[in-house]
Amino acid sequence: MPIAAVIFDMDGVLVDSEKYWSEAEEVVFGELGVDVKPEYRKITQILTAPEVIHFWYEKSPWTGVSFDEVEQRVIRYVQSCIVRDDCETPGAAAFIRKLKTEGYLLGLGTNSPLPLAKIVLQKLEVEDCFSAVVTADQVSKGKPDPEIYQLVADRLQINPSECLVIEDSFYGMEAAKAAGMQVAAYLPQQSPSSVQVDYFLRSFDPPQFFVSSVPEKIFQLTAL
Repeated sequence: MPIAAVIFDMDGVLVDSEKYWSEAEEVVFGELGVDVKPEYRKITQILTAPEVIHFWYEKSPWTGVSFDEVEQRVIRYVQSCIVRDDCETPGAAAFIRKLKTEGYLLGLGTNSPLPLAKIVLQKLEVEDCFSAVVTADQVSKGKPDPEIYQLVADRLQINPSECLVIEDSFYGMEAAKAAGMQVAAYLPQQSPSSVQVDYFLRSFDPPQFFVSSVPEKIFQLTAL
């Protein structure tokens, strides 16, 4: 099926922001007296912000601060880091603008909340390129559930089989596949051999999508 829409994950794809979430957990929950053990990061990194709050509360309950306030502290911390730092994935913004000019529909599907998604798109100056933005606070279940990507396709008014999702996490790829979409694994430092996807790419600059079953074959999504 020809590709008519490209849907991007955000953290780890458009911006190198996943480290900020780790820092936010250490700072915010540490201030609440929680012993934030690094080994739990493999669990929390796939959770939505509210799920992270509940996870740490179950490990070490605190008093005096509501879940909503804790979540806002985490979001504010990550937001300040994104605004402060040069965290754009090289070539990502230019690639997005090129896709837009070539007529592709563009969507964003992320486990992050809407305020952060807005900040990232503004920072990259691509907010006008996206026809659909779906965040974790707009769905009942985050990734690896396919709901986020299904809703993006609904808002784009397009068949999921015509969508290509660019993801860096295994859970995100699982969500996209469950939604019936094609998947390109953005894995700059990892081998794609263990990932059941349609394509993989090493960078957006230049943006070359390699067919996963034939690593030497390059799939040209755009002439950029």
